[in-house]
Amino acid sequence: SLRIYNRVLTASEVAQNFRANCFLSFSSIYSTDLAIHLDAADDTTVSATTWSDKANSNNATIGSSVGFSSTLSDHYDKELGNWLVLDGSDDNMTIASNSSFQNATAFTVEMWIEPISIADNEMLSTLYTSGSDFKWDLRFNSASGDIRWGVANSSGAFASSQDIITTDTLSTGNWHHLVATYDDSANTQKIFFNGIEVKAASSPTAGTRTGGSDDIDIGHRVGSFEANIKIGQYRLYNTSLTSAQVAQNYLATKNDYPNGHNGTINGATFGTNSISPNEKYFDFDGSDDTITISTTASSPLNFSEETHSIGFYANIETIADDKVFIGKWTSGSNRVFQIQT
Repeated sequence: SLRIYNRVLTASEVAQNFRANCFLSFSSIYSTDLAIHLDAADDTTVSATTWSDKANSNNATIGSSVGFSSTLSDHYDKELGNWLVLDGSDDNMTIASNSSFQNATAFTVEMWIEPISIADNEMLSTLYTSGSDFKWDLRFNSASGDIRWGVANSSGAFASSQDIITTDTLSTGNWHHLVATYDDSANTQKIFFNGIEVKAASSPTAGTRTGGSDDIDIGHRVGSFEANIKIGQYRLYNTSLTSAQVAQNYLATKNDYPNGHNGTINGATFGTNSISPNEKYFDFDGSDDTITISTTASSPLNFSEETHSIGFYANIETIADDKVFIGKWTSGSNRVFQIQT
């Protein structure tokens, strides 16, 4: 596997990625305390009016203006999970109130989304009635793509200690795995991007409201602040997922949402290990086998940012001087980076 990040990973994040690759259950999501599971990859769960819950009966009602076909044929790619498109104007989905998630004091909101455009305060998901009566909301904080995760206090009112905003951002045109967690008893509140924690509240001790009757809104808040996104999966847990469980869900579903940075194979052969079926790899002959990923001036892989992280697994069969694992290089002085023996 190969991953490239446009920032420097911390030591704990590197360790998390290493541990994640050791999960025996990374092919399946964590399912304990799963209150809502919406998955457009299963097109039998989506009709013109309903996105059916695969965990319980907390189905999402699709607004009449969305106009999806029963097969979602306009929103399907054989290499991807299906997705639903919200136009940022009048498209929305709503899940009717249920005591199981109204009374939860620990919870997790999880989504796979691709922003089409981003604006201030566009809502990704909310459990909200009015300004002084809500449980939580997850939104774009600004057009920059930073995410805001607010959890109301025990009275259902805004609490500054439980209102966090990421410095990391989501970008348009790319799929992102977004997770927001809260645990009243443990006094924790976190946001994760693509399996990695990017923000945590310092002192989320205001409690959380129970016993409400508001609906869950997806892609809007009570018919306003609509988001312009593709959404492939949505899950709500009545527990706060651990970092390992978040990473498990990311690894179990990420292959359905690639971001188009495809490699062109030049001679390298793909294989599997019969003893360990989950071990899949490309075999390079050390002579003329390569894989090339094209970049453009605007591509995230153009390395225009000043900080990056690159990670990969390799099983070295023979070792010689100056053999390149990965690099961005065209000629003599035009070299961005190179990892080699």
